[in-house]
Amino acid sequence: MENLVKAYEEEKDVRIKERILSVKMYVIDGMKEVEVARVLNKGYSTVRLWINKYKKEGLDGLRDKPRDS
Repeated sequence: MENLVKAYEEEKDVRIKERILSVKMYVIDGMKEVEVARVLNKGYSTVRLWINKYKKEGLDGLRDKPRDS
């Protein structure tokens, strides 16, 4: 497992930092997705999406991908 705490501390982008925090709360702190969503004041589906992206792609999955124009 990647070091979520270190990644969180080193991340500069606030949006990515929030995504890492949500995954940390789920993976390390053992919180349920719905609890993470409530604590961070985010939608359940958003938190679930971030967690699933992390499970599939690791920390890179939490970063924004370039959009096709």
